[in-house]
Amino acid sequence: MATELLYWWAKVHIYNKTYNIYSYFYTVYLIMRKKLHTTIKKYSLLIQFIIGISLVIGVVTCRNDDSLDFVEPSAPLTFSRDTVLCDTVYAQTRSETYAVKVYNKEDKDILIPKIALEKAERSLYKINVDGKPGIEFRNVPLRRKDSLYIFVEIAPTASGPEFIAEDNIVFSSAAHIQKVKLLSVVQDAQYFIQTGTQPLLLANNSNWDNQKVKVLYGDVRVPSAGSLNITQGTKIYFHKNAKLTLNSGATLNATGNLQQPVLFRGERNDSAYDSIPKNYDGIYLEKNATANLNYTKIMGGTVGISSKEATINMKNSWIFLQEEFGIQAVAGKTYLDNVVMNYCGKACVGIFAGGTLQSRHSSLGNNWNYNPTLPGRALWVSNQNLGITPVTQAITIYNSILWNDNNAVIIETGATAFPLFQNCLIKFDPNIAGYSNLGSSFQNCLFNLDPKFISTKASALNMRIANNSPAKAKANPTISQQVASDILGISRLSNPSIGAYQ
Repeated sequence: MATELLYWWAKVHIYNKTYNIYSYFYTVYLIMRKKLHTTIKKYSLLIQFIIGISLVIGVVTCRNDDSLDFVEPSAPLTFSRDTVLCDTVYAQTRSETYAVKVYNKEDKDILIPKIALEKAERSLYKINVDGKPGIEFRNVPLRRKDSLYIFVEIAPTASGPEFIAEDNIVFSSAAHIQKVKLLSVVQDAQYFIQTGTQPLLLANNSNWDNQKVKVLYGDVRVPSAGSLNITQGTKIYFHKNAKLTLNSGATLNATGNLQQPVLFRGERNDSAYDSIPKNYDGIYLEKNATANLNYTKIMGGTVGISSKEATINMKNSWIFLQEEFGIQAVAGKTYLDNVVMNYCGKACVGIFAGGTLQSRHSSLGNNWNYNPTLPGRALWVSNQNLGITPVTQAITIYNSILWNDNNAVIIETGATAFPLFQNCLIKFDPNIAGYSNLGSSFQNCLFNLDPKFISTKASALNMRIANNSPAKAKANPTISQQVASDILGISRLSNPSIGAYQ
């Protein structure tokens, strides 16, 4: 009996507490409702005004553009450019995207009746008008004093080794017909693509000609004891980080001429990339490989040529814009005649672990200014072995220019022998530690006299020497007879000048 009475007492007590809480909140609700009603009544006119304005704004903003008061343009449109010149593209490869901005300078909203590619479905170009892709667009709205973007790209198929792709973007209205011209050079291409982790191995004896550009992806290799023969006018383009490797005992023969040199460069052909290094990796030579290069241009890589216990024979050639070295030779043999180099981050030529270097009538200028932490030497003879057993060092530099803004030549302490410089023009500080007691290392050389290159600007490089250059008629005639013509084919048998240009 006592247990039952205790149960009913607890139940009633809990109910009363719960009722009191509900009663409290209900009272608060009644008070707040009364105050809210009073506030709404007090400001009813203001609230009605705000609601009305909001409805008007909502209606206007929800209207379609087509319902606004757009009219056909009466004045000509203006453009950010009248010609879109795309960079050279390769068959089956999409170009980068280019932009044209269209301006409405009238004091009214206009509706452009038609924007279209002139060649319609036959066009090699693709356009995107204000975010919409297509080949023809009708009634394109453009507000007063406003502008819109048209994006252009090309993804062509080839109709020959090289041709010009042309079209126009046509803007049509009753008052005006206006055009923006589209131009691009299209080259037929042959692709060499590494797939997976293994390098792409070329055929044992491969021949590349100028009928199609060669585009390399990844590590493309000439097999051991094999050969790659490249004829005049052939263009080899490297994708980002791509490289060409000569396996042990392989041979590269690149034979161009003055009018049609063999070209190695990054695949980006727009002019901005003509003066940018490190667009690809480089050309690599393994042990006992040989590279024979005549009238060859190598530009825009990390390293022009890197060789280990290999041989480089280079004549009448140019190496520009390399992040590290124009040529890096480790215990190798390097022979340079009429070679021009500039803009190499570490050095135009780097010699490691000894080996042979012979330069005759070369112009090794270095105006490197991209990364100030790199020294930009013309010649760097290092005491580093890079994991290769050092060999006897023999360096002879004849009738050559070695130039930069401070000290063009660095021979590190411990290098196996000091080079011989004969009839050279050199930017050189003989007071640097380790350069004392050089004896007969410099014979008939000119020091710290500006060679007066025509232009050292990366985008307009011209390393011919001016008529009043101190290098004029100062070369050793005996050596000049061994390299009888300069890089342009001009005879140097009479009054030969120092460097690659007579």
